[in-house]
Order: sequence, then C-alpha cells, then structure tokens
Amino acid sequence: MLVLLQFFIDLARLRRGPQDLPYSSALLVLLAVLSVLTGTINGRELFGGVQPAFGANLVDLALSLGLLWVLLKTRNKAARWQQTASAFLGLGVLA
Repeated sequence: MLVLLQFFIDLARLRRGPQDLPYSSALLVLLAVLSVLTGTINGRELFGGVQPAFGANLVDLALSLGLLWVLLKTRNKAARWQQTASAFLGLGVLA
C-alpha cells in the first residue's frame, strides 16, 4: 500500500506518468469507490446531506471518466484509459 501511495506522490510531482501504473481493474474500482467516499464526506455540508453529496459525486465520477474516455479516444489512445483513469482518481483521493 505504501508503494501505491508513493507512486501517487511521485505522479503529483510529475516524476512518474500514468503509463507506469499497472493495468488493473481492481485498482480502478478501488480508487473509484475511494473517490466517491471522500467526495461524499467532504461535500455533505455543501450539498446539505450525505445522499445529495453521494449522488453528486456519482454524477461527477461518470462525467469525468466519460470525458476522459472521449479525450483519449480522439487522440487514438483509448487503450490507456484504465491507467489514466486510475491515475486521475488516485490523485483526486490523494488531494
């Protein structure tokens, strides 16, 4: 776990790239869950409760990952979506 944390710190410092992240569906799901949970906890006051914050974070996750896929597809790099999405979500959780 510390290796993964160190990876995201290096990624934030621009010392590593998303392509260095392993291609792992389990990691992507874990980071998506952590992203929604941290966003819900941080946004519950802003959205007036846990349920609205949870819903807003699910919508944010879907739109962000969808836009990321579209951008990568237009650059003919759709095969790197999973690694890039994992890096994107990991940095968000780290922040």
